[in-house]
Amino acid sequence: AGAANVLSQHMPNEFVVNCTGHELKGISALYEYIDAKLANVIPGAVVLGGWPALPWGQRGMGPRPASLDAILEAGVTQETLDLIIDQCFSLDSVSPPQYMVKGPLRPVVQAAFASLVMYFEERLHAGEMRPVQIKLKDAVVKAQATCAANVETTLMMWGAAVRRKFDVDNISLTAKAGDTGMAQVVQAIKNVAASVSNLSTQVEARERGCDERYL
Repeated sequence: AGAANVLSQHMPNEFVVNCTGHELKGISALYEYIDAKLANVIPGAVVLGGWPALPWGQRGMGPRPASLDAILEAGVTQETLDLIIDQCFSLDSVSPPQYMVKGPLRPVVQAAFASLVMYFEERLHAGEMRPVQIKLKDAVVKAQATCAANVETTLMMWGAAVRRKFDVDNISLTAKAGDTGMAQVVQAIKNVAASVSNLSTQVEARERGCDERYL
């Protein structure tokens, strides 16, 4: 009931029922023909995920997950990331094939790993999820992405890059793009932010490379 009340404050009931599982077919035969459940569930998913609500009565894009793109732009290869991911999540030859490289659910695994990296520094300072943090650090070292002495610094650098891209990808939600004239402004900000993020990631990667050569 609590979630239903929260949803009803931010959207018409025609959207709410797609999240609660109720039916409106008893109200009108019209609902026998409407089958846009995926599109209609997005407004509710946005609100329940803690994001600002979409404009009243409007559909829109939901939040985009954390991505590995920023780490790849820092010079880490996809092969290395795949090794780290498999090690981190203990995926091997007996694991479900859909989670493995080229499996249909591999993007879900990649997004989960990107989220772990994005929150690494925050959890490190808070002393939270220590077994997960240790597993993540061990996976990075075993894949030879960095040495043990630099693993925390490396993960924090990756996490900052992932966070920057995550914020840019979801700026349409946080900036209330539905306001008059805001859509164009949001797109312009996204373009500039993406360029700055890419440049910052490249500079950090080069600085790290220089530092490691002199260790």
